Amino acid sequence: MGKGAAIVLSLIFLSTFSLILLYYQSATSAEICLDSLNIGTTDIVSALLSRQLSIDIYLKIYGKGLISVPVKDLLLKVYLEDIYLGTVESIGGFSIPSSGNVETVHLLATLDLSHISLSKIQTLVSTIQEYNREVKIRLTGYADVIFMIFTLSIPLSIEQYYIIGTQKPVIEVTWNATSALPGDSVAFTAYVENAYRGHELSGTLTLIVKEDLPFVADKEAQRYTIDVSLQPRMQTSIIKTFDVYYTDNLRGFFIEALWNGEKVYTMPSSYPPRLEVYQPQLKILDAYWVSDSMKVYSVKEGDLVHANVLVSAYGDFSDIVIFEVKSDKIMLPDETVISKSYSVSLSSGETKLLSLSFIAQRDPFSRGYYMKVSWKTDSWTMETSYPPRLSVVTEATPSPPTEGYLSVVDYYWTSYSPYGTQVYEVSDKTPIYAHLIIKAVGGPYTGVVKLEVRQDNIALPDITVASISKTLQLSENEQYDLCISFTAEHHFYSRGYFMRATWNNTTWEMPNSYPPRLSVHS
Repeated sequence: MGKGAAIVLSLIFLSTFSLILLYYQSATSAEICLDSLNIGTTDIVSALLSRQLSIDIYLKIYGKGLISVPVKDLLLKVYLEDIYLGTVESIGGFSIPSSGNVETVHLLATLDLSHISLSKIQTLVSTIQEYNREVKIRLTGYADVIFMIFTLSIPLSIEQYYIIGTQKPVIEVTWNATSALPGDSVAFTAYVENAYRGHELSGTLTLIVKEDLPFVADKEAQRYTIDVSLQPRMQTSIIKTFDVYYTDNLRGFFIEALWNGEKVYTMPSSYPPRLEVYQPQLKILDAYWVSDSMKVYSVKEGDLVHANVLVSAYGDFSDIVIFEVKSDKIMLPDETVISKSYSVSLSSGETKLLSLSFIAQRDPFSRGYYMKVSWKTDSWTMETSYPPRLSVVTEATPSPPTEGYLSVVDYYWTSYSPYGTQVYEVSDKTPIYAHLIIKAVGGPYTGVVKLEVRQDNIALPDITVASISKTLQLSENEQYDLCISFTAEHHFYSRGYFMRATWNNTTWEMPNSYPPRLSVHS
């Protein structure tokens, strides 16, 4: 072979080698990324558990080389969270574009996952759930590049975090209290987490406080808008306050969260975590009769009597209160002697004295007089015994009798200890102490008092879950805390618990509202 032929052959070899290098450089320098991933179902967890996964992948190829490189075939192994699933293949040929150009490549396959153990499937599922449906996908394989009459296999590898579905944070919202009264300002905390490993998260979070209303659409009470930006695996806490109010039929308040206008969270329907709103209640602190500037329990016919009731508000109370003096008839319906309507507006804990005046009359068909107080949601009636009811006698007894009677001063529940925190709502299996504060009025009192804790059942008879009987010897105005312990339990057929007490011929029972009755949640 001559020198000239050798030079020609060398040039051909060098040109061919340079062209191969150019192809290789153009093919390997391209930037390849996952454009979209579809799995043939909206629920990747169900697809994994079914062991059949239809996978539809679109790749974006951004050219970086000098020339476009034709590709006959692309075959890639698919790994999710480093677990091998199967192989996907491109649909038809394509080209790796030259610099400045973009090519979309479609790969499609139905993968049989029966070769994957159940423990690995469970690991995949838990990982996807932990990272808010973000998966780490890795594709490795070869692109068969066409070079003249030859095929060159060029290795490719792609690893990327991909979000299946809409990008959104993980949100949990909690009230800082389980119950509240109208007028209370209650804080709530929204925990916002970017669970993703490979994506920043920025958007507008809208927190909406809604009224929980039965049988009608829930109504928006207030909304809060916050701009949030979180790096991967970061969390922030947002604290807001809400001024509680009450409307008819209102059960309480719950919170919804929107991310960029899309609903991403609704507080569960149970109480808690929803905030229960207690209706304001009126509490009777004392009720007594006055004649000739003295407390009395019997008067003569024609005496001027002043009936007095001292009331207090539990919560901010505003309502029309009807105060009545009634004649305690024998074998006949009781009769209202005098009544008056009061417009009562009290802040929580504030007191007000209601008073009525009348002339006492003897009636052979009446035992005497008693007081009754009524408002929109409840009522109170004076105990049936004499005293505290007022009798009309031939000779008046303006001073208190030698033997007094018992009056209920207060009642409440504490948790874990007799000296614990006062509660009106507790969780299942909480140790509770029921307290009944009673006082001897009108003189010393000696007698047996029985206190019961009763389970307030729905459509079933109420039952006694704990009771105590105590013989008391109290001097006038002396108070006694009658206390009994029990364990509060949640039952689907029960509203909660209430107290009942009996002494002599008198029975006292806690008002039928919640509170002061004790509710129990699961």
